[in-house]
Amino acid sequence: MRGPAGRGPRGGDDRRVRCPLADGSLARLLVRAAITVAAGVMGAGFLGWRAGLLVAALTALGYLITAAAAPLLGPAWARGRVLRGLRRRGYRLVAAPSGRVLAAGPTGVYLLDARHRRNAVARGGGTWTIGGRPAERVVERHTAAAARAAREVGAEEAVPVLLVSGRLPKPVMRAGGSVLARPKAALRFILDRPEAPDGAETAATVAAEARRLWSPDPGEPGPVHMGDPEAPENPER
Repeated sequence: MRGPAGRGPRGGDDRRVRCPLADGSLARLLVRAAITVAAGVMGAGFLGWRAGLLVAALTALGYLITAAAAPLLGPAWARGRVLRGLRRRGYRLVAAPSGRVLAAGPTGVYLLDARHRRNAVARGGGTWTIGGRPAERVVERHTAAAARAAREVGAEEAVPVLLVSGRLPKPVMRAGGSVLARPKAALRFILDRPEAPDGAETAATVAAEARRLWSPDPGEPGPVHMGDPEAPENPER
């Protein structure tokens, strides 16, 4: 594997100056701070200032525990955050074959894979594995699936992205044509790429064709159910 993924599959430089909290983290932080303060004020108004401090402290503690436990909730939870983040920013999500998800939006078309029950990257004896499988095999199959998906939906390309857990040498890595990243880094990678002048129109066309081919349900995939890591892996088409 190699990295970081500073250049996109088209060969152009994808790096742009972006606020580290542009993925919505700042907004969530401000909302939670406001809720914490409001809870404290209400507690103080009804039960006194000591009770108000206690309510505010418990509210803040709840948020801290949720944030600390997030990495332990598994790939399905992390995948849900990525899909919700993409949908909020105008990306169209379509269920793809073999439990993958096609995301089409302003910066291009992507094929996301987070199917494995424990999609962890590990290295032992000089060999990389993803979810306990040889990394080369997983990457090769996903890269081929992305190329096939692009042909089927009429897209110029579908960037293959593997959402993983575990330690990576860099936040975003390249391996055999695929992008490997933890969920939050993968979301930033997608959003940081340059927007195409006709990105929205192309995304709508690609998503419509993908939905016609792959999904009998006109609705877009939910952030938790698509690619359920508990489900058995389907054979490649």
